[in-house]
Amino acid sequence: MDRSEVELLKPETGSQMYKAWQGFMLKYIYLPAKNLNTWIISHRNPPVYYHRKFNRVKDVDQCYTDDFPCYYEANLQFLRDREIDSAIINILRRRRDYCNFYFGREALHKCEKVIKDFDEAYMNYFVKYGDLGQKITARYCFMKQKHRMIWERRNKKLLKDGSPLSTAENDNFTNYQ
Repeated sequence: MDRSEVELLKPETGSQMYKAWQGFMLKYIYLPAKNLNTWIISHRNPPVYYHRKFNRVKDVDQCYTDDFPCYYEANLQFLRDREIDSAIINILRRRRDYCNFYFGREALHKCEKVIKDFDEAYMNYFVKYGDLGQKITARYCFMKQKHRMIWERRNKKLLKDGSPLSTAENDNFTNYQ
């Protein structure tokens, strides 16, 4: 506490006894408590945020074949990413459901962007994590992605609009939810 704050806390008017009482309270009660509080706050750890920030590690395709710690770290990062993606899907699903509930019959027109965002995010989530089963690993997901890319390269004629799913499969996918 600087000197100007102490000067502001001292009384200017009043009896001599009142001034003495104020000085005593300031010197022996307020200032030690204030100094202790500022000392504790200044030596406290930085504030903890809601989520922890992890440094990105190498992906599975960047790990050497005999580097098992790299595989382990890549797998943990993959599982964290999957958890984050599923949380995003849940948030978008809640937004869609709330919008449908709020607008009722007019939801198709007024919630069109929300529904489109959810459908696109859900389809991307399914393309990445779908059909992997319960015990998924980053390596297995990477192999699925590799096989899908090879299939798309070999079957360019089957794909009409350049997406991995045709329009008929897209319609079945969105109606499945």
